[in-house]
Amino acid sequence: MATPEVLSLEQLKKTSQAKVRKWQRERFAATAAHFYPRIPAYQSLRQTYGIKWSEISSPEDWHAAGLPLVKKAWFLAKPLDFVLRLKREEVFALHKDYASALGLSKVGLVVKGLTSKAELESELKARYTPHFPAFSAGTEFGQPSVTLFTPHQKNVLLPQIIDIIAGLWLPRFAPAEPLVGMNLFPYAPHLGWHAVHLALDRITDLNLSTAAGGVITTQRLLAMASRFKANVIAGMADYLRHRFLPLAIASKTKLAERVMYINGAQKMHPPERKQIRELFAKAGVNATVLDLYAASELKTALSPECEPGSGFHHIAPLSTVIKTVRVQKATADRITAWEIVQPQESY
Repeated sequence: MATPEVLSLEQLKKTSQAKVRKWQRERFAATAAHFYPRIPAYQSLRQTYGIKWSEISSPEDWHAAGLPLVKKAWFLAKPLDFVLRLKREEVFALHKDYASALGLSKVGLVVKGLTSKAELESELKARYTPHFPAFSAGTEFGQPSVTLFTPHQKNVLLPQIIDIIAGLWLPRFAPAEPLVGMNLFPYAPHLGWHAVHLALDRITDLNLSTAAGGVITTQRLLAMASRFKANVIAGMADYLRHRFLPLAIASKTKLAERVMYINGAQKMHPPERKQIRELFAKAGVNATVLDLYAASELKTALSPECEPGSGFHHIAPLSTVIKTVRVQKATADRITAWEIVQPQESY
């Protein structure tokens, strides 16, 4: 069987860890063998450490070869060194070799129905040309960090991941129960916001495209939540704890009796989760408080909770291999000595 791009929710439930691990290694090996030799940053690693990219097919191989981990500072200093840059005439040959390594057709990752050279060029452009740069807030280094998305990643792969997230959240409600979504994020390009808000588009009957943080006052947001009986609310934990819920309690705003709240774009610690649940209770709401982890650098590898405190589910294991590591030695731009401390699979 050819390596798939995305596993559906049913496939994630039924596919063995051994099979997923096999697909991860195949995709990692194909990426290292065909893309890394053409990317300046990885060319410099090969020259410095004397490794062969054809021998790298997993994080364990990377560690065994003595390779460092890249820190964001290195990327911010030379972002173009991490970009695959090809001449137009090179794209098809590279894609053909990459697809062949994964057991796919010569066109590539199951591209069907292409009847002309123009259609093929359009498909490959969608897969390899970044169209959607997303900028972080720059809180870590004082300057925004850009993440590049191709049209295929944003318009094809990301919606499939969003569908999986929606499939995890939707069963919390009765089939006939009207669902009204409400966005309490400030509008921003952070991937966590996009993921949560788009998932609400999938599962709600009405999704209020509002925004917090001053664009619409908290008083007006509360009035809208009360009038529309919003019962699927997304936002940042700090805003819920410090502004939205305290004002709802003080003003005695009547909210929906049962609410699913989804945090995103910032880490929510257990005491914060508990406080949000308690504040909802004081406002007369029985709330389920869920979290979602997303980082722009992980692109489509979004990690939602399905139950409060369940931990994040790695629902895109074929786009990104996630491991926990212990740092032993580091410089300003790379981690030079490290070890994997989570040998079990992280999906």
